[in-house]
Amino acid sequence: MRVLVLLPTTGALNRVMRIEARPDLPASGVYARNDFRPLAITADYDALTSKAGPLAALAPPVEAGAHRLWLAGPIEAGKSWELPVLLAHLVVALGAELAAEPAAADIVLWSTGAVDLDLHIVEHDYRLRAKADRSKAALKEAVAAGAQVIALVPAGEDASVLRNLLIEAGAPGSRVETVDGVGAARIILEQALGRSPSGKGGQECATVRRGRRRKMPALATAVGAIALGALTVRDVIPWTWVWDILVTQAVPRGKDELQPHPRQTNDGVKPGDHALAGTVSAPRADPPAPGHEADRPATAASAPPPAQDGSSAPPAQDPAPATAVPVPLHLVEIRDPYGRICLPVLRENVPPRMVDVAMDGPDRFHDSTGFNLCGLEWTLTPDAARAGIQGFDIDLAADRYDAQVTRIGAGGTFTKIRIEFYRDFSKTITYKVSLQSGAAPPGKVQQFQHTVK
Repeated sequence: MRVLVLLPTTGALNRVMRIEARPDLPASGVYARNDFRPLAITADYDALTSKAGPLAALAPPVEAGAHRLWLAGPIEAGKSWELPVLLAHLVVALGAELAAEPAAADIVLWSTGAVDLDLHIVEHDYRLRAKADRSKAALKEAVAAGAQVIALVPAGEDASVLRNLLIEAGAPGSRVETVDGVGAARIILEQALGRSPSGKGGQECATVRRGRRRKMPALATAVGAIALGALTVRDVIPWTWVWDILVTQAVPRGKDELQPHPRQTNDGVKPGDHALAGTVSAPRADPPAPGHEADRPATAASAPPPAQDGSSAPPAQDPAPATAVPVPLHLVEIRDPYGRICLPVLRENVPPRMVDVAMDGPDRFHDSTGFNLCGLEWTLTPDAARAGIQGFDIDLAADRYDAQVTRIGAGGTFTKIRIEFYRDFSKTITYKVSLQSGAAPPGKVQQFQHTVK
């Protein structure tokens, strides 16, 4: 598959000619064709491809580090080249070939946009009409040669400019999509290249991933031996994370074999096309984080009263008051098992890593970090029924945060709520969870608070 990556500017239409990984070099560089002098955007490209830059956030198969990038012509300023350059790296990493001319391409990828560190497209006036005018000749040539055109327009821009151009070029079957980040653009590109879960290439990739996961539990013994020899660096190596990934993804089912961890069935409800896979893990036995309830000393109300005769033996205990019930809710964070962005979990059904969220107070759960947070899952615990809790609900405005909320339960009493996020957060989100109890009078429903920031 040959892909022509166009790089439109207001002055001229540029093209990505070649990308070469150069780990032997101290920094990345950008060059015009047939010239050895680095272009003015070289410093920005070096930051883009560094191991702390946006290219690293794309995750495998893309690899960050020093590269050489050749363009058809110079670029002196601006940042709208960042999205097409990132997608060009993805094209190469997925095994496709970069085409140099419109007539030689199977797919023509037209895009524009500056990105931030979290792979969101930055809001800006991208002057689409001027860039489209500069692209007419190349797009018409590519369409005449039988290429498929995919145009990616930043969200908030008028995509009709590109649609009208492609209709004029005689390419009504081409795609014009609005995207708000590199993640959405990646899904469209992978589908076009046959690398999505619905395509043959995507199925092959998924088979490889499943094969690797089956082998990973067998490495647990070796990892344990290495861990014993690495106690002096226990504060550097995240052994808890290694244990979660290599060991707890499988549970023993027989004498001589390990079976995959069972997947959650959502209480008999069939998940949607991109529902999260995985199971809710049991509360961990790790020491609670500082400031949590388990760190606080017992109060006089929770300590057993002394006997009336002054001895240390407590008298017969009275039944616990109705208000002294355990917390009837369980909250877990849903994250990618390898700490990457959430595309594999949300789109490819990769089993997620489930992280329990502790309590910071009687009515507040510990804050969650929004970076690479794939979702949250609230579940009623067995203590809920004993406390007379029938269900619960949340007041999160999902449409404001590009989230999908799935409520599970019958008759309006929800026993499980799953929140799937499709972007990281630039603002703090605080929402409340309200319990539904037949015994509670109106206006006195118990509530819990949680914040994502």
